[in-house]
Amino acid sequence: YLAGRPAIEVTSGLSAMQDMRVMIPLLLAALGMTLLVIFRTARGVVLPLFVMGASIVWTMGVMVLADVPLYTISTMLPVILVAVSIGDSVHLLSHYYDHVLHDAHRAGSEITLQVMDRLSLPIITTSVTTAVGFLSLMFAQMPPFIVFGLFTMLGIFFSWLLTVTFIPAVLALLKPKVGGYLAKRRALRVHSEQSRLTGILVRGGEILHTKRRAVVFVLLGLSAVAALGASKLYVDSSWMSDFRQDSDLVLGNKMLNDKFQGTIFLNVVVEGDKKDIFKSPDLLRHIEGLQKYVDGLPYVGGSRSVVDYIKNMNKTLHAGDDKFNVIPDSAAQIGEYLFLFSVSGRPQQLDEMVDYDYRRGLVTFGIKTDHTRELKSIIDETRKYIDKEFAGQHVEAHFASSANNSYVWAQLLIDSQTTSIVLSKISILLIAALLFKSFRMGFIAVIPLTLTTLFIAGVAGFLAIPIDVSTALAAGVAIGVGVDYAVHYIFCYRDELARSGDVLLATQATMRRVGRTIVFNAVIVTVGFAVLLMSQFPPHVKLGYFVVAYMVVSCLMALTVLPVLFAYSRIPAPRPETVHAA
Repeated sequence: YLAGRPAIEVTSGLSAMQDMRVMIPLLLAALGMTLLVIFRTARGVVLPLFVMGASIVWTMGVMVLADVPLYTISTMLPVILVAVSIGDSVHLLSHYYDHVLHDAHRAGSEITLQVMDRLSLPIITTSVTTAVGFLSLMFAQMPPFIVFGLFTMLGIFFSWLLTVTFIPAVLALLKPKVGGYLAKRRALRVHSEQSRLTGILVRGGEILHTKRRAVVFVLLGLSAVAALGASKLYVDSSWMSDFRQDSDLVLGNKMLNDKFQGTIFLNVVVEGDKKDIFKSPDLLRHIEGLQKYVDGLPYVGGSRSVVDYIKNMNKTLHAGDDKFNVIPDSAAQIGEYLFLFSVSGRPQQLDEMVDYDYRRGLVTFGIKTDHTRELKSIIDETRKYIDKEFAGQHVEAHFASSANNSYVWAQLLIDSQTTSIVLSKISILLIAALLFKSFRMGFIAVIPLTLTTLFIAGVAGFLAIPIDVSTALAAGVAIGVGVDYAVHYIFCYRDELARSGDVLLATQATMRRVGRTIVFNAVIVTVGFAVLLMSQFPPHVKLGYFVVAYMVVSCLMALTVLPVLFAYSRIPAPRPETVHAA
């Protein structure tokens, strides 16, 4: 049987890589079929998939050329790039097909130039704001997260570059074509909209405008409930939960935990301020008390220190009498026992527990769980006991080994992700405010994103789903993709408001122009990540669940909150000369 942190880390990395080899082709197939259903043309499938695939290949290629190691978290990089790299190409193609639908006889280059003139600024804005969402990972204290954030930004850059160069070049060379052209033209004549979805969105925009007060009260109520749920969130990461319960590693870990002290270890290094301090009976009795106290905590399987050797020798040298299974009262007698042990046939065992000067000693606790929530409780209780009982002993205690590493890692995870989310939203607010020359517009741009994260966090809190790597990565995707929806909506709404001067008409026109594209984008990413629900690697399954939830809620928030906000805010329209020609 194999267990312990080395076996876990190696098996986790190999399992993640193996799973991605299966999941990525399935994900691409699902995306391809969804694109075909939406656009109904070969170019509508091939071009977005090429941009996405090339961005992933180039990004991973740069990692290889730069000799950057592939951390376990980096195995999820291709999956994350799928979500953040396909959006702009979908927006571009959707607008392209709208232009072709209204005049299919113009030259492809003319249509492409008009589309790029309209979308160049929104596309670069969404790319920058998406990259900012991952830029904040550069402030993390863990190298794997820094590497992940850096190369995700690089992938976003490659995606933007291909979207604004390769796709327009191909479209300019091809003859304009739109899937289902006759059916859509017939729908425009009969229903004034090219599809049932467009009609639903336009009608929905009208309802949101007229019922905006009720919508605000509903959103406020849901936000209050979500805030209550979010307050129940906690951090808990477990390597063992990354494996199927019938895997060899899980079965081996369970067997070793049942038969022995545990597979995860907490080392407490007790360091004195002078030599031979570990010959002090008083200090040794305090260490004995520490062992008894911690051994009684949940999930602690046992402990080992130099105290156990000294007590065992004292008992052995007194004919095995149990009443001598205690620490001797004399420092000289303890010194003699330690000397005898050091010249015995197993001196290396003593070297593992105490140093040559008898100034530093090691206490090792075996722990039968790797859940960081339980590890935090054990370590906190150990610290409290040491701070209280070891006062005046002239020693310091330091923590190490796999249990402490997991505990510290979990703390760094929550700290870095909290900082990341806060910084990314502040950065997006400032960028949007600078771009739209209005702090109020920047604030509006982050409201749908903030509500999305709040609602998902609230549901996770009520369902007792802990914060771990998968949920943290999903939040990064939500920030990156969610802000795209808001930026495209705001750009379009301002243009339409300048044309009509009427809030309701601008809302309906915006729903007609970009509402459908936002839904398309959300559907494509949702279908792609739903493939991960079939994964054999639990972290990928959890990532799939959360990204699907984030996509659905992000889409709903963008198409619900923004129309209501603009109905109340009455933002000034841009000057007519700044509005792109239709």
